This record gives sequence, structure tokens and C-alpha cells, in this order.
Amino acid sequence: MMIDPITFWSKVEKTPSCWNWISTLDGKGYGKFKRGGNWWSASRTAWTFGNGSIPSKKHVLHRCDNPACVNPEHLYLGSHQDNMRDRGKRGRSRGRFSKTFANGGERK
Repeated sequence: MMIDPITFWSKVEKTPSCWNWISTLDGKGYGKFKRGGNWWSASRTAWTFGNGSIPSKKHVLHRCDNPACVNPEHLYLGSHQDNMRDRGKRGRSRGRFSKTFANGGERK
């Protein structure tokens, strides 16, 4: 069960650049909401409303480095590796990915 667009966008505060999710955030600042007993990603839902379906094994990444942003123009699709590389470049990595991806390098 997905959320309807009117309800979804009512939980967003639009600024001149980012559209911030103002409802529930996870521990890393990403928007989420609960429907039908399941938690849903606000970023993935925003992508779907703005751009269509998300191909299998694709992640929704942020151009703006604002986890709460759900502006479809600030989101793009990437692989898991793209997500890890992006995370490292932005200094949010820890563990085995932090050194490998901080420079955009490949995992060995």
C-alpha cells in the first residue's frame, strides 16, 4: 500500500532548492513513512512520483547532500557501488568502505 501523492507532498516543506521531508526521519536524516504496516522511503517515493519506477537493484541518491530532501530534481539513480562511492566522498562512510570509496576507488 503506497501513499497517495496529495498526502505525501503535504509532508514536504519546499524551499527555493530542497524540498524537505518534515515528517518522520530515520537516524541518518532520511525521510520515511509507514503504510500498511511497512516503512517506506520518502526519497524513493518522491522519485517514483516525479520520474516513474525504479529499476531493480537501483538506489535513489541525492545530488544536494541533504538526506531529508525529496525534490525529484535533486535525486538520481545509481548502483550500490555508486551509492558507496558517493557516501565516501561525502564523509559518511565507516568501516571497510570508508578508505576504499573516499577517493572514488574500486573495492578489491
